[in-house]
Amino acid sequence: MTQKGTFEGLQAQLDWLNEQPHAEKIVIAGNHDMLLDHNFSSTDARMTYGKRQQLHWGSIHYLQDTTINLKFRGGRSIEVFGSPWTRKHGNWAFQYADSGEQWRNRIPQDTDILVTHMPPQCHLDLDGEGDRALLQEIKRVKPKLHCFGHFHASYGSETMVHDSFEDAFEQAMQPQASLWHLVILALACLRSLLSGRVGPQTVLVNASYVSGFLDDRRREPIVVCI
Repeated sequence: MTQKGTFEGLQAQLDWLNEQPHAEKIVIAGNHDMLLDHNFSSTDARMTYGKRQQLHWGSIHYLQDTTINLKFRGGRSIEVFGSPWTRKHGNWAFQYADSGEQWRNRIPQDTDILVTHMPPQCHLDLDGEGDRALLQEIKRVKPKLHCFGHFHASYGSETMVHDSFEDAFEQAMQPQASLWHLVILALACLRSLLSGRVGPQTVLVNASYVSGFLDDRRREPIVVCI
């Protein structure tokens, strides 16, 4: 939500979000939102975790490894799970060293919408820098929509089809992939061209709003119809 993770920066962002007309607003923290991570230590007094209790959230739903059930007219409901964690890189908030332990069986099976800061590997993740364990969780749960960010240069959206072509593609993208993996991918591609791609789908959205060397450029929001 912020660049420096201060109380003032977070509150300004929350105030802006509360001014928007949307019926439901869901947010998670990112690695820059230090104030929200009670394990983050800093000599900067502005990062004191106790000040988090003074934040005014208004109607915003803040998710931190938690789920919310949103109910809409007509009896429709949507399960949303949110998590702020990213792989360790530098000294930032909400970081982990072991992605397997971080993501294994972490996402509830009935999740419709997944919101994380970390992207899955091989998808809108800056040349494979996303998390493989998170990718495996997505393939297990198969949410309808996964929103993330972190790698600003990979802004955009795509659809993951949970089928044999997807499996072959992900194997071919691994650093240790061999020529044999490319052959398997080519065969899977031919099969999908002949018979079509059939299987559950997950819409993936890297919604990174800022871009440019100094994060001084702004992008359009991405709208997804469910």
